[in-house]
Amino acid sequence: MYDEPADRAGPPPTAATGEARASARHRGLASPSSETRRLGVAIDHFAMPRRSWPRTVLISAASAAIIAAAMWAGEALTGSTLFLSSLVSSAVLIATAPQIRQCRPRRIITSHLVAIICGIAVHSLAAFSPIAVAIAVAAALAIVLLLDALHAPALANAGFAFAAHASPLALLTLTAITSFSLALCAAAMARSVRPSSAAARRWRMRSRRHRY
Repeated sequence: MYDEPADRAGPPPTAATGEARASARHRGLASPSSETRRLGVAIDHFAMPRRSWPRTVLISAASAAIIAAAMWAGEALTGSTLFLSSLVSSAVLIATAPQIRQCRPRRIITSHLVAIICGIAVHSLAAFSPIAVAIAVAAALAIVLLLDALHAPALANAGFAFAAHASPLALLTLTAITSFSLALCAAAMARSVRPSSAAARRWRMRSRRHRY
């Protein structure tokens, strides 16, 4: 049987090596969780290298399409030209990383509605002020975190409720239509775009290298 040369063979495993690996696992340095791996695959898949013009144009076009669809739905069903400024950030996040947890339809709808309700509630009790807006945003954040339904861009609705010159019913209707439109776009994007097998392989190799 062929023996590997001494300069190529690695050191034999020892009790100290096993203890070091067990200690690393105990300190939380083991392989990432399944959720972390999925997130890494998604980020690796959507990360755009420099001068990747086709992908840049595609993602920009997808963002514009999502924004236009949500605005059109809101205008057609409410008869108003008012639109949520938070939908722009939501659309960009959905277009660039549709498979992360924050882009799940349930999170999009819940966060948008909770934020606008908190903004309306605080605004009904206090006039516009930095403290009032901060309280509304903090209350919305606490609720969506407790519900495990965070979609960060939607929290801007809590502040938008103070600046919009519209009735609470109009704001709730507009937010419901916009959030449902965004959720439909997010579901469609997540189904149509899958991480490539090459990206998945790269992430698995990276996970193995940093396992111990």
